[in-house]
Amino acid sequence: MEMNITPSFDAVSSNALVLASVRAEAHEAAAGLAGATRVAHAANVEYAKHLCAWAHEVDANVLWFDLTMDELRKAQPEIFAEAKAFRDGYVSSNISTIWKRIRETGKKYAEANALYGLTPNMLGDVADGEAEGEGGGAGSPERTAAEVIECAQKSGGVWLYRNLAKRDSLSQSEAEFMGGLRELLRNYGLTDAAITG
Repeated sequence: MEMNITPSFDAVSSNALVLASVRAEAHEAAAGLAGATRVAHAANVEYAKHLCAWAHEVDANVLWFDLTMDELRKAQPEIFAEAKAFRDGYVSSNISTIWKRIRETGKKYAEANALYGLTPNMLGDVADGEAEGEGGGAGSPERTAAEVIECAQKSGGVWLYRNLAKRDSLSQSEAEFMGGLRELLRNYGLTDAAITG
């Protein structure tokens, strides 16, 4: 039995209207730019980010990016309706792969923006599927973004540590913070020499 649900945007902020517009742009990019995969990919990434923010407003308890379409239909019909609208309107012979990438990008966006209680993967584990050569490989936009975020966290942490170390005296809490920061930077693989400069 097929459910015919259309996304309802009445109860949610203007993010819903933006999401609908971004969805249409992704559909246009896929339909009108056959072979121009970079443009379609960029439109899909933008859609995934907006979908994630909107879905978080709709129901912050449903990790939509970890669910199959059937699970999503049962867990959160409104988010399912948006996902179905995207999939139904997208011109591709491989919508399952496209949707998988939307979910992966949405999850990374949620982690980077601390949505759904998620936090960035500070240890840089290999994402699901990477070991088998599926998306997110070296040089991909998803992997590059993760590397940029990690690099920024490292350099920001080192900068903060060094500036605190320049102070003549530190409070007990500042000294404890520095110790924790140093340990975090070590977990990133930095040596004491790289941290202290």
